[in-house]
Amino acid sequence: MNQVFDRFFSNKSLLIIFVLVLFSFLSTLWNRSIYIDDAWFGEQAYWFAQEGIAKTETIKDYFWWDEHLLVYHKLNILIGALIVKAFGWSVDNFRFFTLLTLAIFVAIFIRYLRFHESLYGRKTIIIAVFFLCVNPLIILLGYTYRPEILVMALGFMSWIFLEKSWKNKPPVYNSFFSGLFAGLAFFTHLNGIIFPLAGGFLLLFRKDYRQLILFSSGTLITASLFFYDLWQPGRWELFIYQMQNWPDHVGGNYLSGNTLRILTNALLKLSQEHQRFFWSDKVWVLSASFFLSLILSFRTLITHHKNLFVYSISLIISHNLFGSHIAERYILYYLPFMAIIIAIGITETSKKKIAWPKAIFVIFLVTQLIFCSKMVYTIIADNKNYVDMHQRILSKVPEPQSLTLVDYPFVFNGLKTNNLMSFKTFEYKEVTQKAKFDRRSLLAEAHRLGVKYVIVALEKSIIENNNFYKLFEDKNASYYPYEIYYESDGYIILRLTQPAANQ
Repeated sequence: MNQVFDRFFSNKSLLIIFVLVLFSFLSTLWNRSIYIDDAWFGEQAYWFAQEGIAKTETIKDYFWWDEHLLVYHKLNILIGALIVKAFGWSVDNFRFFTLLTLAIFVAIFIRYLRFHESLYGRKTIIIAVFFLCVNPLIILLGYTYRPEILVMALGFMSWIFLEKSWKNKPPVYNSFFSGLFAGLAFFTHLNGIIFPLAGGFLLLFRKDYRQLILFSSGTLITASLFFYDLWQPGRWELFIYQMQNWPDHVGGNYLSGNTLRILTNALLKLSQEHQRFFWSDKVWVLSASFFLSLILSFRTLITHHKNLFVYSISLIISHNLFGSHIAERYILYYLPFMAIIIAIGITETSKKKIAWPKAIFVIFLVTQLIFCSKMVYTIIADNKNYVDMHQRILSKVPEPQSLTLVDYPFVFNGLKTNNLMSFKTFEYKEVTQKAKFDRRSLLAEAHRLGVKYVIVALEKSIIENNNFYKLFEDKNASYYPYEIYYESDGYIILRLTQPAANQ
């Protein structure tokens, strides 16, 4: 087993695997399918570029989101709006920004580890970079317009300057800059609050009170930017209202109500935190490797990497207590720290003669490669030139100004040419009404909201990504009050046969 372990975790083997996974990842980028969050955040950025406010016009009749959405990931959307202004309205422009952010961050991560090579060792550095990059989450979200990669980068920059504050003299600027980056993480995503909290706790733990003041000052400057559009009359109230009525409980524990309710929610969330780490095969191996490394290298972490250990655990607990709902994608926030701890655990294991942990790490590595391959296959199998498909089918709608019900990815690039409403409207209405739409009730509600045309996919690969499409698989059932107007290219277009209810 020692020889097997040494061969799998040799520098040469890890480099070969890394290069193969990198090329596999790059192969998924061509005509990458439009992820639902590409459309969700992309639409907000589009309207911000056009009108200076975030909104989702394609989601109608739902807590005024189509008029003014005040709960949004602000720095991410501001950057998206700049992308629209500078480079035009394109899903790939947004996703290239995420990819560029990831590439820059990996370079920063490598530079950071190489600077601390005397502390970690070359072997640990190679393994840390490997686990940072070779995982299904990075393959999926590394080319998706979501804020997690940006938050991860800003949060780790905060850690770099925080660490410098007690290693370099004078430490004044480092603590302040650490706070600036922590605040920017919060400005990007509310869950980024974990970086100010973890940084502040670590400085308290170290009794660096002067640095805590400087860190807090920097944090307040950039974190306060989050409130730049909430001071106008009525906006704060609408912000709180939208937070409280969000379908995924984005308010976390800080909007829970009385003290007893907050405490109850905190205990409940803590008991459920394991779900984030073992949500699916995107994170199973990463999480299992992390927790095994914590156990195997606990003494080393406490002795030689105490600050890293305390900060990492503080991030996880802060996220659970003060973040929004539990979801696996947020593991990206602490992925760099997990990768370093995993690398320390594997390096420590390599120095011992005990066989069982080596066997487990080899199994984990092989399993991770299987899950990465599965992710690559899943993405490539779903890839098509969706933008071109959407433009072709939308061109068949005779009245572009009439309200047309579509799948959310149709916003690329239909927002510029058609009046769209997405099926996402009905998904959120199901949350509010706590009832499922069937075909008849969905069409009746579409009629009430003024929808004149409905576009439905017939291809199984597309239907699988939209539960509402499945309601239309039986073409012999009634479409009342709509009828088939056009059928081709794997889609049908339904047209209203009587005046819309809101006319």
